[in-house]
Amino acid sequence: MTKWLTRLSLTAVFVLGIHGEIVVGVFVGLALFAYALPLAIDTYVVAAFRAGRDIAWALSLLAVTIGGGHYLIGATGGDPKRAVKALGEHGSVPQGAMGAAVGVVIVLVLWRVHVLSKAIKADEAAAAQAVLNAERAARDAEIAEQERLAALEHERVEHAARLRAEEADRARAERREREQADRDREEAKARQARENREHAARLAAEEAERRRRAEQDRAAADLARREADARAEEARARVLAEQAAADRAAADRAQAEAAAARAAKAKPPAAAKPEPAGLHAVPSPTASREELIEKVRAGQLSHREAADQLGVSTKTIQRAVNG
Repeated sequence: MTKWLTRLSLTAVFVLGIHGEIVVGVFVGLALFAYALPLAIDTYVVAAFRAGRDIAWALSLLAVTIGGGHYLIGATGGDPKRAVKALGEHGSVPQGAMGAAVGVVIVLVLWRVHVLSKAIKADEAAAAQAVLNAERAARDAEIAEQERLAALEHERVEHAARLRAEEADRARAERREREQADRDREEAKARQARENREHAARLAAEEAERRRRAEQDRAAADLARREADARAEEARARVLAEQAAADRAAADRAQAEAAAARAAKAKPPAAAKPEPAGLHAVPSPTASREELIEKVRAGQLSHREAADQLGVSTKTIQRAVNG
């Protein structure tokens, strides 16, 4: 709304100004060309307003023309022709002076339009330079952005290459670790197999040594048993020899006793003769065996010792002890 109000106000001002400027043009004798005077001044004023420059000069020239025109209208009652006639008769404002003033105004307008055009061109050149600078800055910024993007892309490519290299190094390291682990396992298996073989060899050697010692022990036991059997046989033979000697002595004594009895029956009793000492010196085998059996029962002798002394087996001694 404000925009349209300002435009309406400017339109009214220009209409009033045009009216005064036309009156001045008619007064100085421009006739139909009087309509060119407001066109020259008002377009200059509009251009100054649009450019934002030379506004003081534009308003001053506009004020002179509008003021002069409205002075003439006020002095003559609004009739330009009558104003020209009245002013000419009275000679208060010569028409030639007014024409000269209008010419000066036109020249001033031309000069200010020239100055304004130069300023506008300078502004346009500055604007064009600013546009060029902006475009150059934009191109520079675009180039910088492209360079930045290229640098980022290069960095991304390098980063990807580094990642691939690191991945390859990691894969190689893992492969080396797996290969080393496989070698370690193979070495551990070989070492375990070697240790198992050595352990088995040690066990076999120990088993062979144990068997050898067992064989030696059996051989020693067999030898000791044979020696014991030999000693037992010798003792048994000795006991048998002693028993045989004892039996012969007993038989001899029995025969002697029988002969003595027969002689005693045939002869009168006589003084008894002492028996030979040798007959009582031989111990009775039965009494000797019984004494050994009693010693075994009393725990004074072992079965083996009794069997060795009598020359019999331990089973015989056991049967005698138990019987």
